[in-house]
Amino acid sequence: MPADELPPDARSGPVASRPAVATEPTIPQHAEAGARRRLPLWLLTLAAGLVAGVISWAGGEATFDWFKLGDAMVYPPNYNQISGYQRMAVQAEVEGKARLVVERRKTVAALGLLGLVLGVSLGLTGGLARGGPRPALTGAILGGVAGAAAGGGLSWALVPWFFRYEDPEGGGLLVLFLTHAGIFAGIGAAAGLALGVGLNDRTRLGRAFFGGLLGALIGTVAYEAVLATAFPLLRTYEPLSTELVPRLLAHLLVAVCTALLAGLAAGRSPRAS
Repeated sequence: MPADELPPDARSGPVASRPAVATEPTIPQHAEAGARRRLPLWLLTLAAGLVAGVISWAGGEATFDWFKLGDAMVYPPNYNQISGYQRMAVQAEVEGKARLVVERRKTVAALGLLGLVLGVSLGLTGGLARGGPRPALTGAILGGVAGAAAGGGLSWALVPWFFRYEDPEGGGLLVLFLTHAGIFAGIGAAAGLALGVGLNDRTRLGRAFFGGLLGALIGTVAYEAVLATAFPLLRTYEPLSTELVPRLLAHLLVAVCTALLAGLAAGRSPRAS
């Protein structure tokens, strides 16, 4: 066949193939949707702290009337033979010792329960949010034990210290604040530790610990400020208030502030080197 009769494609020789266009890997739509639905850690811990505060307060209210002043009063063997002012002095001494015993037991029960519930709650939250089922179980167990030991143990140690140095007429609010701060700080540190263990991340463990400690101290300051401004006439000058509303505020403010600060600290992304 003559060359001028060849079809145009045949004259031009081999056709160069087009360069392959690099395509970016596609992310499944369900993965994108799951990432968008992932809630921030601080929001999860905030909800967990709120629930823990309500539960621990309800449990503390259930045990509040278990401890009676009359059951703790122990009189000396010769009390019936004493009369006059000496009898009145012995009566006051017996009542003072019984008050210490009752307030100590009430505080240990209520704040030990706060530490227990908050530690379990944050341990579970950290594990279910980031770490997995096994870290969640480990964090819950460790948080429950450490929280109960911190709340109950520090209450057992600091309540007698409070009664030794209390002076309502001389401005003893500082002693009350230091007592609350010591107990609540231990609870916050234990709860933050539980969150870090549940997250199963060593870099977040320390931040969660100190976040929980700081949150508990902030909650203590908020609690004392609210009592002084909103409830100045209520009887609140005890390690565990005799009024219902202040007891509720103590559980809620400490639990919520601890959970929020621990979640913010642990959820913060580390700085790039």
